[in-house]
Amino acid sequence: MGNTNADSAFNKRTIAAALANYIDAGSIVAGSAGLSLWVSYLKLSDTQIGLLGALSANAISAAVGALLGGYLADKVGRKAVYTNSMLVYALGICLVLFGVNFPMLLSGYMIIGLSVGADITASWTIIAENAPKKNRARHCGVAQVAWAAGAVVVLLLSVLVGDLGLLGNKIVFAHLLVIALITYILRIRLPESDAWQQKNQPADIQTEKLAVLNKTSYFDLLKPMYLKSILFL
Repeated sequence: MGNTNADSAFNKRTIAAALANYIDAGSIVAGSAGLSLWVSYLKLSDTQIGLLGALSANAISAAVGALLGGYLADKVGRKAVYTNSMLVYALGICLVLFGVNFPMLLSGYMIIGLSVGADITASWTIIAENAPKKNRARHCGVAQVAWAAGAVVVLLLSVLVGDLGLLGNKIVFAHLLVIALITYILRIRLPESDAWQQKNQPADIQTEKLAVLNKTSYFDLLKPMYLKSILFL
């Protein structure tokens, strides 16, 4: 019974974390599908179009968010980042939904990108740290499945509401807002990563545990057992 409860709890963690990949892919596809509509509505210039592409959820903003999210996830905890990132994401979506000018649209795209980048980093860490050793790869694979599902669902939804023009694209973004809020509710009820809690135990306990660990360095990646995999990738 104990193992069953543990597996159930982890399944919730995996699903809640993987949903980040759904809204990540969804944001990319929704942004691409609606770009021409926004160009027509706001009379965007080539420079403005370029900025939207460069600072979107699949580009610079996401990269910056990933760096920032990784740093914060180590400092304040995985849960703090991957829970609050959903609220930041919701803010970005709202700016897109109610955008009436280019600054609002660009700000929305940037905030979505930052939140997605931070969330993906913390979410994948949560999955990897809490996955059972025998099924770790399978649990991590759920995140990629969610990413593919997000792209497919949003693409199909965009086709279905295509005749509605810009309103249709806003409906697609609104659906991502709903998923983000549901994800926030799921995540806020889940505990912090076990690995992060253990890492942040009192110093005396940390010292005792570190005494039995061997030091590693980046040079270990050059060892044959690791180098073969790296070269293959």
